[in-house]
Amino acid sequence: METKTTKGDWSVQTIDISDYKSMCIISEYEQKVIAHIYLTPPKITEENTANANLISAAPDLLLALKNLMLGVENLPALSSISGVLEQQYKQAENAVKKAHGFHF
Repeated sequence: METKTTKGDWSVQTIDISDYKSMCIISEYEQKVIAHIYLTPPKITEENTANANLISAAPDLLLALKNLMLGVENLPALSSISGVLEQQYKQAENAVKKAHGFHF
């Protein structure tokens, strides 16, 4: 599955102006907003920050997961998918499918 997401590193930027607060996920490469998180109530919390950081890490996590799956697929049969890692591999596969828009 080819990834069609915005290229480049994604980062979190906060907007904290008086009574207006929000967070944005920005593509550093293309200098554009990927996602805008409106905060209700208008307060930047640890949970908001953690959610924004997770979203900004999505491209890196997806690439790492795909590379890990490829590595597992190339292991000898005794230690790969047909063995102990079958359940974990399926979980990873489902996460990658979800990232590509396949919901089940």
